Amino acid sequence: MNPIFYVISTVLHDNNDITKGIKIYAFGSAIRSDKQPNDIDILIIYVEDTQPKVIRRLLDNMGNMPLHLIFMFPQEELETNFIRAQKCVEITALFNAKDQ
Repeated sequence: MNPIFYVISTVLHDNNDITKGIKIYAFGSAIRSDKQPNDIDILIIYVEDTQPKVIRRLLDNMGNMPLHLIFMFPQEELETNFIRAQKCVEITALFNAKDQ
């Protein structure tokens, strides 16, 4: 699996004072294909209005491919069922599975 998922998770969890309460999911070709993806799609469920701006700054220039960030409040995700519809996977599951 692409090591960028571990890096993203680490950066956001190392800044827990800012990112507390968020959940991070990956979706799209980066988790479904054996080929090198063109981009990394990330869904972030957040709880504070200020978190998206700060998170974008923390993840700016991350890795060598475009990072597409989608932000939703928990209620928005429930209304759209985005996680299920896009078959999102919590990113910690991606690198934890590789380590086992």
